[in-house]
This record gives sequence, structure tokens and C-alpha cells, in this order.
Amino acid sequence: MFTLAVVWYSVAVLLLAYWIITCIYNLYFHPLAKYPGPRFAAVSQLWYASVYTGGNWPFIIEQAHRKYGDVIRIAPNELSFCTPQAFKDIYGAATKTRKLFTKSELFYDAGKDTNIAYERDPDQHADQEYLIHNHVDFFVQQLDRWSRELSYVDVSKAFEWLTFDIMGELAFGESFGAVKNGESHTWVSILLGAVYSTSVVQLKKRLPVLEKVLPWLAPKKVLEEWAQHQAATLERVNKRIQMDETMERTDLLTHPIRSGKLNAAELANNAQVLLTAGAETSATTLTAVTYLLAAHAGVRARLAAEVRSAFASADQITAAAARPQRLPYLNAVLEEALRIFPPSPLGPPRVSPGETVDGHFVPKGVYVACDTYSLHLHPRNAPAPRSFHPERWLSAVASDEKKPYTAAFSIGPRACLGISLAYIELRVALAKIVFALDWEIVGEPFDWPAACRLTQLWKKAPLQVRYTPREGYASTPVDNAVVK
Repeated sequence: MFTLAVVWYSVAVLLLAYWIITCIYNLYFHPLAKYPGPRFAAVSQLWYASVYTGGNWPFIIEQAHRKYGDVIRIAPNELSFCTPQAFKDIYGAATKTRKLFTKSELFYDAGKDTNIAYERDPDQHADQEYLIHNHVDFFVQQLDRWSRELSYVDVSKAFEWLTFDIMGELAFGESFGAVKNGESHTWVSILLGAVYSTSVVQLKKRLPVLEKVLPWLAPKKVLEEWAQHQAATLERVNKRIQMDETMERTDLLTHPIRSGKLNAAELANNAQVLLTAGAETSATTLTAVTYLLAAHAGVRARLAAEVRSAFASADQITAAAARPQRLPYLNAVLEEALRIFPPSPLGPPRVSPGETVDGHFVPKGVYVACDTYSLHLHPRNAPAPRSFHPERWLSAVASDEKKPYTAAFSIGPRACLGISLAYIELRVALAKIVFALDWEIVGEPFDWPAACRLTQLWKKAPLQVRYTPREGYASTPVDNAVVK
């Protein structure tokens, strides 16, 4: 017994000594020791883990950059940058003179089934507008009806109903019917719940002990719901595969199905990612722009004047007609909303191949990132960065001034695949809503962005809005059948 106690005591002493030596090395002798940042972050992954799981990552990292500078240390072997050049260096394409920064296994870990978003191999990386119009036209009518019958609409949910309905039809050949029913579809609710809960899961490579305890932390009900969700997704994909030969249009799964390179399970995994990335981010932007316009009456009035003078009826509003050349202020409003509240505020980590980032040589194997939120809100990037000022985009065009640097959809070979679709959705939806309706926030004014939390994606705070038809506007009824 005495011998065993001595052994355990010796092991504890050795572990303590190892931890102390590691801390000293990380603080004073590590290649990243010269970079400023929270001291705890330099010696342990626990600082990163606590901030990331707390939901306030974008806000805290942005504050850290304001305190420590453009390059800060956020983990023992990881740097965060905050300059446009750093963003280009980290996420841009490889060239003859620059090596590619590959995706980090710390963040991109999809388990045994990879997908289009988590695929780390660069080599593994194609007209549906009328469907968008059908859904948006019906949605505008529902906003009016819900406001009259319920006195307000929680747009943080309603815009998710719209965008998931659109993406459901583009991926599975049928919408989820959420706008029609006025509630979230169970498939979507479980999916978003799983996304929000995986903030902890993504830390298992940083803190290996989590691999052992995670199975004990997940409630049985959650695991059962996720298993049902996976089965429902596979069922939808199999149904879509069977529909393929009779479909008169193409959609997001047409090419993957016909290529024969993916089995049904792989198609289902990719469909989940496409729907989440394509729907949730657009919903977040539409919610943010609704809040910002409600809080800035002058901007909303100028936007309404532009849109309503450009069209005699809502059916004249198309993606082409809503481009910057035709509606410059509408697009300036969208760009400013994307700058202030980017739907994907994280800068996912990359692995340095032994390259410079904005003049700083980063040794091979060091993890680097450049958070979009911090970059967008840096005073050097945009004067008065927290002010909602769409005019800054117009003045830059008119005078050849430097525009604010934004990267809401990332850049380079792994940028958002759906950027064109996203802009079509955003332009058409915003233009048609502004053309038909006025709106106001219900309740006391509050800082909606600050009330949101990041759990992989933004977990949006409720935003209660009351819509009223603008004077002289009469809508044309939309047949429910067009939105299934």
C-alpha cells in the first residue's frame, strides 16, 4: 500500500513538473512567445475553450484585438490576425510563390463521413430564380397576415422558415412548408439544435479529454432525435434520387446524384451542410438588415424611395433588376449589414505551411486565423465601424475611395459555394419586402446584435416586428400550391 502511494505521489509530481515546464516554455521560449495576447491563452487551450463555448467569441476576440493589436496569440500554437492582407494571405488561393494554408483538423472534423464544407483536401472541391420568387411573394403576404392576426412577427424565426423552405426545394425537390404553417419544421429544428450543440464537440482535438466524456454529456433524448433526423434525411435523399429521372429542372443535388460518385448516405451528409450554410446565413443577414433598417428611419426611408420608384409592381423585381447598377442603395444597405453583422463571423483556423502572413513569418504547423467580425469592425477598415452607414459604399464608388474590406463569404478556393444564390435571395427578398411593407420593432429598443450568441452559427435573439402594407399597396394573392 505504501509503495503504491509513493508511485501515485511520484506520478503527480512528475505531471505537475511537466505542466510547469510546459507553461514556462510556452510563455518564454515558444516561437509564438513574442506575440501579445491573454496570458492564459499562451499556456493552455482552456482559454480558447471557455471563450468559444460561451457564445461571445466574436465580441471577445474583437476586444482582444483592440487591446493587443493586429496579431494576437489565442492558444499555445495559434495566432489570430486582424488585417485585410492577413485575410488574403490565410484564405486566398495558392500561387507560384505562395503555399496554400490548409484547413485545420482542430475545426474541420466531421468524423467518418466528410462533406463539402469539412473536406480538407483542396482537390475534392455548378435557373432556379422563379422558385425564390414564389417563396418570397408568399412570405411577404404571410408577414402582413401574421402582423394583423398576431400583432407581430419574430423575424429571427420567420426568415429561417423562408430560407429553409427555399433551400429545401433546391436540395430535396420540396420545401419544408414552414412559411405556410407558420412554424419551424421538426427536421430544421433538430438540425439547428445539433449545430448549436456541437461547439463543445469541435473542441475535442484541442482538449482530448472531451473525447472520453462527451458520450456522457449528451442527453439520451438528443441522441435519439438526431438518429431520427439522420434517418429522415436519408429518406428525403432517397426520395429525391427516385424523383431525378422525372424532374424537369435541376437543383443542388442533380449533379452529385448523376455523377454517381456519392452514395445516399454521403449525399445526405452533404445536403445537410448545403441547407444549413445556404439557409441559416441568409436568414441571419435578413434578420440583421431588418433590425438595422428599423433602427435607422432615415436609411429605411431612402431605401424605400429607391425601390418603390424603380418598380410599378412587385413582379418587376428580379435578381437582375436588383443588382447594384439598378438599385445601388439597396446593395449598399446589404453590404453594410454584412459588414456590421457577418453571418459567419469566425475565421476558421488554417495550418501554416511555413509562410508569411501580412509580413509575419509563421512557422510550419502553427495555426492561424483571421476573424471576419474583428476585421470588419476595425476602425482602420471602416471609419466609425459600428455605425450603420450604407452611404460609405456609394461614396467609395463615386470618388474611387477605398471601400471597407469585407469577407462575409470568405475568399479563395474554399469560399462560400453559394455566394451567387445568397445574393439573389437577399436582393429579391429585401427589395420585395421594402416594396410592399413598412415595419417597426415591437417593444423597447435594444441592441439586437449584442443579444445574439455564437454557437458555431449565430443563435439569434428574438426580434419582434410589426409589418403594415405601405400606402396604396395591394398584394396579388399567391397560390399556396407554388410553395407546396
